[in-house]
Amino acid sequence: MLTDLCAWTEEFLRRLLDAFPQRLIFAGLQGSYGRGEATPESDIDLVVILDHVGLPELETYRGLVRGMDQGALACGFLCGRVELDRWPRYDLMQLVWDTRPLYGTLEGLHEFTPDDVDMAIQIGASALYHSAVHCFLYDNDPSTALPALEKSAFFLARLELFRRTGAYPSTRRETALSYGPWLSRNRIRVKERDGKSETGKGRESQSYQGKQRTSMRRPPRRGRALSSSTRTAARGSSGGFLYS
Repeated sequence: MLTDLCAWTEEFLRRLLDAFPQRLIFAGLQGSYGRGEATPESDIDLVVILDHVGLPELETYRGLVRGMDQGALACGFLCGRVELDRWPRYDLMQLVWDTRPLYGTLEGLHEFTPDDVDMAIQIGASALYHSAVHCFLYDNDPSTALPALEKSAFFLARLELFRRTGAYPSTRRETALSYGPWLSRNRIRVKERDGKSETGKGRESQSYQGKQRTSMRRPPRRGRALSSSTRTAARGSSGGFLYS
């Protein structure tokens, strides 16, 4: 585990700018170090965007990272601007929202819509379901897959929470704390629906079908909520997928 993340990233940026003068668009930090949740087993999850990436750039970047002290801990995402522009929007959305900038910004490069949030949830939830069932059926010790499954569930939980409430927590703790009030409200809603009528369900369905498809900027982190108008557009149905 790194003892001084700030010093490591400063040295990394210095070498990066020397290796690619006037070519670096963005550099950032993802993963547990980006969230402030690093453990002794954590990787240094880097995001680097250059103006162009080909084999020479890959070789240069590989040598740069391997030459860093504790460079073996480094992993992450490297691409050029063309690849970034053509990346699937639902996946790019999470890359932008989950990355802590070290140099430059990804803000304003792309706009995302509630459809992108829905797509990310559908694909992520399907992949999580498949992985969980596959591990249960075919792994000799399914419990070994739990850390990876938990990580996927955390990413999905944040997206679903954002879709429902407009808040996008950045850590596991914030996500768990945010889900507590939502689960309590949902239980009350279900009891009212089952005990009285289906009117609430009808309103939810109508809201989902008629939701406004507007563009969204990066959601606020640390659990801060969006404005009510943006939250309405982003939330869609309060039904959604049941997972994480």
